Amino acid sequence: GLRSLAEFVHDNNIRRALADSKEEIELKVVDVPQQTNAIDCGFYVMRIMRELIAGGLEDRPGRHWLTKDWFEDVDVCTLRVQLHDWCLCCLAEV
Repeated sequence: GLRSLAEFVHDNNIRRALADSKEEIELKVVDVPQQTNAIDCGFYVMRIMRELIAGGLEDRPGRHWLTKDWFEDVDVCTLRVQLHDWCLCCLAEV
């Protein structure tokens, strides 16, 4: 739970607050889209995190949208190209 997270926090006040927390984090297993190859796992994680954050910000009712087909492989391919282009742009500025 939050106590386990405390060991990775550098700020002493936050570490103490987490270590003394009475709350527990509820973990849920969600059936999410799976990559179709051995190299896109990071892109899938980024896409899933983006969807989870957007869903939380939009306050989507329930979690029925968290399904194995909530996005397609082509969406991840698009993300890969966008990130590749962004990285090239950043490296060009260095």
